[in-house]
Amino acid sequence: MKDDEHEEHDQPFKLNIQKEPIAEEDQDAKQAALSNVANTLTQMGMPSRKSGTVRGRRDVRNTVYMPNVPVPEMPPSVLPPSPSVPASLAGSKSTAATTLASEASHASDTQSIRSGTSLGASSIAGMTRLKHPEMHGPEGYGPGLHASVIETVSASLQGGEIKSARIHGEIAFAYNPEPDSFLPEHETVRLNNLSSLATIGPNRLFVSNVATAPDQFSLDVSHLAVTAPAFTYRVHADDDATSFASHCPVLMSVAWKPQGDKLGLVLLFNVNPASCLPRPVKLANVIVIATYEGARASGVQSKPSGTHLKDRHTVYWRLGEVNLSETPSKIICRIIGEQNAEPQPGRVELRWEYHPTSSFAEGDLLGSRISVSRLAESKGKGKEKEVDEDDPFADASSAEGKSWVDVPLTTRLMSGKYEAK
Repeated sequence: MKDDEHEEHDQPFKLNIQKEPIAEEDQDAKQAALSNVANTLTQMGMPSRKSGTVRGRRDVRNTVYMPNVPVPEMPPSVLPPSPSVPASLAGSKSTAATTLASEASHASDTQSIRSGTSLGASSIAGMTRLKHPEMHGPEGYGPGLHASVIETVSASLQGGEIKSARIHGEIAFAYNPEPDSFLPEHETVRLNNLSSLATIGPNRLFVSNVATAPDQFSLDVSHLAVTAPAFTYRVHADDDATSFASHCPVLMSVAWKPQGDKLGLVLLFNVNPASCLPRPVKLANVIVIATYEGARASGVQSKPSGTHLKDRHTVYWRLGEVNLSETPSKIICRIIGEQNAEPQPGRVELRWEYHPTSSFAEGDLLGSRISVSRLAESKGKGKEKEVDEDDPFADASSAEGKSWVDVPLTTRLMSGKYEAK
């Protein structure tokens, strides 16, 4: 055994040394080979996807990065400005019209707590997502054309006073065909008191201008089987930032009280004495939203009881229906910082809706005082307004036995970005 091990150690190490070194690879040939392989892989189609996976195993092909094919930039299309609006406001109009070109009906975010335009993003830049009533069925909506106008009031309050306010609006239409009657292709409508609007954006999906009159528009009735938004607008405001204060039904007073790792909040709200709404003022779907900044909170104490969203630094209260009075209603809240951290004051937002009573004229509710008329045969139903022969905006069809008839209108007032510091 020892002899065998000795023989293995005594075997010489074999090494062959050639006279000429090994030739280096041709770089061009190497690159050509790599290109050939790449082309072959590119020409191969993607493997067919099987109907299932093995034991629930994830298909990794879904994670393969596929670069997007570059698309040449196209210049943005700008809608032509309405004749009734100065050319300098055309940019604002195109924005409003683009907003309208989405869905025909939007869900209201007044009650949405986790939507993108809700508590996390704190509200609205100008307009909320509105939901008009479905003007069909046995809800008192007869045959023919119906209109709905919702105006949103945005306000900034400080020390219980309104510092600024603005009003935006949206007009929607619906058409109920009469039984056993011919469905018209178009309806010509006129927006009364159009001069009160600073900007207006028609929904070009089914709204077109009447060339002879800047306040008249043609509606494609085929799009009105369901309630469809037709116009968005902004009401013209005077130089005074508080000119719309009378359309703000509620005042808020906010007091933040930092106390080390605790942050106190006292919120008072009451009816606005200068409001144009008839008394008593009853608001629906009222939500109070308070946001704090800085440190996270470990808990919240409040009266009445509220809901705390830690990740969003938000506390909110659903109050439902509220009857406003001159005596302020109070909300008390204390935010406790996490691990002795100190939360900082933020903002308080109030969301509300106002539905007019039967004793309140519909047109008086709107800051724009806007209403809608349609061009109908003289024998049509409803209150008729004979076309003035001296009207410079009257077209040729007006003189052929036609007159303007009021379109049944429903109105609603609701909050936009209604905040207090």
